[in-house]
Amino acid sequence: MKFTFVILALAFGNGAMAQNNNLKLDPKIRQSNLSSVPFVALMDITPSRNAKMPHRYNHQEVVSYLQDHTRTQYAQVQSALQNQRLAKSELNIIGVQYISASFSGVATKKGLEAIANIPNVTKIYMDVKVAHDPVTKSAAVFPARGEYPYDLKDMKVDQMRAAHPDYLGKGVVIGSVDTGVDGKHPALQGKIKLFYDARKHAVGDAVDYDEHGTHTAGTMVGTNPNGPMGMAPEAQLMVAGALGSLSEALEGMQFMLDPDKNPNTNDQPRAVNNSWNSGGASDQEPFYRAIAAWEAANVMPVWSAGNAGPKPGTITTPHEHPLTYAMAATQEDGKITSFSSRGPGKYKGQETQKPDAGAPGKNIISSVPGGKFVSMSGTSMSSPHATGATAILFQIKSDLNPAAVRKILSDTAANVDANGNPSPSKAWNATYGFGKLDMNAAVNMALAVRHRAESPTLGLVESLIKTPEMISVDQIMDLLGDQEALNPYKSNIAIPSWM
Repeated sequence: MKFTFVILALAFGNGAMAQNNNLKLDPKIRQSNLSSVPFVALMDITPSRNAKMPHRYNHQEVVSYLQDHTRTQYAQVQSALQNQRLAKSELNIIGVQYISASFSGVATKKGLEAIANIPNVTKIYMDVKVAHDPVTKSAAVFPARGEYPYDLKDMKVDQMRAAHPDYLGKGVVIGSVDTGVDGKHPALQGKIKLFYDARKHAVGDAVDYDEHGTHTAGTMVGTNPNGPMGMAPEAQLMVAGALGSLSEALEGMQFMLDPDKNPNTNDQPRAVNNSWNSGGASDQEPFYRAIAAWEAANVMPVWSAGNAGPKPGTITTPHEHPLTYAMAATQEDGKITSFSSRGPGKYKGQETQKPDAGAPGKNIISSVPGGKFVSMSGTSMSSPHATGATAILFQIKSDLNPAAVRKILSDTAANVDANGNPSPSKAWNATYGFGKLDMNAAVNMALAVRHRAESPTLGLVESLIKTPEMISVDQIMDLLGDQEALNPYKSNIAIPSWM
């Protein structure tokens, strides 16, 4: 879909903004002393009367729906503004993001008043900074040549590869929204399928504006001349360098939804890693919409849980969304790290079972720009392990959807209690989620599903792969806020029909 991005030189009447319109403004905007404010404005997501509802996990239908809906909403915005007479500098709409039914730009107070008075504009945010979770780093200390590093051993990747040496993610594309990636790094050469630079608003040469994105990329798909390193070294990675602002992050997320801008082609990554947080935003609605759009379009959202631990309830935003697969970080002894955020999450006033699982996140050796390797620590390092794990499962059975993958990963995770001790039963806890990732068990479960072998949860996983019912836009973008529906693992039995 192509939107017409118009620089609007529009006018709006004088006078104080009505109270209800003033409430649309982010408090950060109301408190700002800037003469021109970068903003992101959300539009209404109520479906039109004649809208054809998409089926969940039908990528073409969901993307087309979101594009058509946003096109209709944005046309109303243009119509409401076209008769106004503002100087060119007072309102500059730079981009439209259909993944969140939003548009962004720069506006003066008068321009913001014009936008706020448009009936189908629901909220206007300051376009705040978005950044990766803080990490610590140290020199890389490699294991003996040819040996597996502790993180891959902890997840039994060594055992899995011994039994199934061909399961390396071949033929699968996964994604990363991060600071970028050094596509010339020896560990990543030939593995970066596409790079989108949100600063330049264009596809181009793969560069990293930091080093964080290159490190997470190495954990997903990297190779190491000293020995094993990446979870899925034969998978390809699609990267968006988009950690600059709220609008850039949305732009990067939208790129992952439909890289070639043709919803009829299934060129999207199967899962996307997100080792970042949006704590500067006044609320998370733009990202909630984008996360739910990803999941509805058959793209699995994998996220770090955050580095705000060890106190309870420290999951950082927007990782609390029920449809993220949020990862806690463990260390060399298999126990949780002190920095790993603890659950539960808080989503629109309701508790969510976050984190979903744990994976190694301390002293993880991976690539950084310039052909180098370093050791980093953070939940930023744990989530790429889970994203890489999805590539293996998609290689085994390509028609898995996000609900089925999260079910396999969580059900096969090693059971531990809140203290990290082995547990005889599967139960969520606020420290490790449903347990610690076990790739050997996950692969065996995926193979059972592929071959229809006997398995305790075979029927449940298969039910998640069936064609879902049609869903409305509020289910795509808001998913009703029904906690039981959003967390099927609470009962571990009942799966909502729309899943």
